[in-house]
Formats: sequence, structure tokens, C-alpha cells
Amino acid sequence: MIGVPLAAATTSSVVAALALGNNARDQLSQMATANSLPLAIVIFVITTASGGVAGRTSPDGKTTRTSLITWLSLGAATVVAAISGAGGIMWLDRVSAEEMAAEGQTRPLPLPSTTLTPRAPVLPSIGTSSPTLPAANQTASPSASSIPSPPESVYTQVPIATLCNNSQAAVYICGSSTDKTKNIGDQVFLYVGEGNGNAVVRPPNWGRILEFPSNTCKDLTVDFVTDATQGEVTIRVIQTDRPAASATTPYNRPGRLSAKLSGSPFFLQYNSTTGRPAFVNGYATCRSASGT
Repeated sequence: MIGVPLAAATTSSVVAALALGNNARDQLSQMATANSLPLAIVIFVITTASGGVAGRTSPDGKTTRTSLITWLSLGAATVVAAISGAGGIMWLDRVSAEEMAAEGQTRPLPLPSTTLTPRAPVLPSIGTSSPTLPAANQTASPSASSIPSPPESVYTQVPIATLCNNSQAAVYICGSSTDKTKNIGDQVFLYVGEGNGNAVVRPPNWGRILEFPSNTCKDLTVDFVTDATQGEVTIRVIQTDRPAASATTPYNRPGRLSAKLSGSPFFLQYNSTTGRPAFVNGYATCRSASGT
């Protein structure tokens, strides 16, 4: 009969240890040593005291009242053993946890697997705060934004007078070192090139002001007027690989033509309804100072 309470004590201890966690399981062996022997002695005394009368029967062969007391004693001993086993484990777990907390020895939690990155030493610098070098295992690689792009071609404004003075250019009268003037209404117009004043150039004919060879220019801006007292004047830029660009203005108002250049040879021409010449000034935007 002693085996029943011992089995109850052992089972309750194991179940309590599994429920409470690692610390309780660590204390299970201490529980077995500290609690089972006294408990077994108590159970032995109770069982022996009740066992003396166990098995007594009445003359007619029936179990007497004494056997019922024996079974009740065994049941009580089993319950006491189960409570003692579980209670002992719970008490040891609580005491152990309090001792570990008091000593600052709480169980460390498992850390995730990480790889520590070594840092390079910080070097002192004179007159400035010490910079921190990048991590030793980092390979510096330039980003797209840190890589300088090739420098763009530098464009400059080249006056028409410079283009006219180019040895490869063909002109009528163009390239004066000083600006000439024309009074247009209440304005004074400065010009460096003009058409042939002795020729009468009316549409659909065109007179020449400037013919320029292959070049490094991307656009041409021309301001122009005529000295007629009526009608209008037109100038145009023609190229071998682009449609002509033209502009027209009345006789008493300066006009402006902006034309895109492809780098192929171009021709600056004029005509007017009166046949009078055009007078021009302006510039080209080129990669070279001469335009070629």
C-alpha cells in the first residue's frame, strides 16, 4: 500500500515541475530528496497503523467496518502525498526564483544569432573632432550620384561680327569692329552687318548677308531692321538639313529671328517689299570662340 502514496507524490511533483518551467524541473531532484523520505515515513506510519486491522473479516466472511477505515486512511495518505509533492515543487521554485532575483542572477534570455561588425579605431585629428572610420568589413563603393558626370560642352555667345570675320565665311558688308547705327522711329539700332544697298531685293528674290561653313553652333539669334519708310523686311536662315527659319517685321520696328542650327553650313539672307536692305546684329551660341 505504501507504493500508492509514493506514486501519487512522484506524479504530482513531475506534473507541477513541467507546468512551472525549467527552474522547477531543476528543483525536482531536490524535492525528491527533501520531501519524499519524510513523506514516506508519514505514509508508512499511517499505513502500518491502519494495516493492522486490514483484512479482518467477520465470522460470516464479510468485510468489517475496520477495512473501510483502512481504505479511507490510504486515500487520505494518497491525497496528502499528491498535495505535498506538488506543493513542495511550487515552494522550491518560488524560493529559488527569489534567491536568484536577490543575487541579480536572472536567467539570460537566448539571444538571436547575430554577427558583430568590428569597428575601426577612431583616429585623432589636429584642430577638428576625431572622425570615426567606416566599419572594417565595409567596402566603400561610389554611388551613382557621387560619380561625377563628364563635363558638358561649354557653349559661348559668338557675336555675328566674329562669324562674319571668320576666314571661311562669305559676306557682303559685315564684321565691323564698331557698331553702326540706324534711326528706326524713335529708336537707335546698332548693327554690324547689312545687305547690298545698291541692289533691289524683293520677294521672291533673296540677298546675301552671311554664308557660314560647318560649325559648332547650336542656335543663331538675329536682330534686324530696314531703313525703308514703308513696307516690311524679312530675313531667313537656311541649312542643308533643316527647313528654313524666317521672321518678318514692319519698316519702323526692329525684329528678331531665333533659329536652331545643326552644325551644317547655313545662309543668312533677306528681302523686303521695297527692295531696301536689312541691317543685322546678334550672336550665335557655339562651342568654339570662332564658331568653327
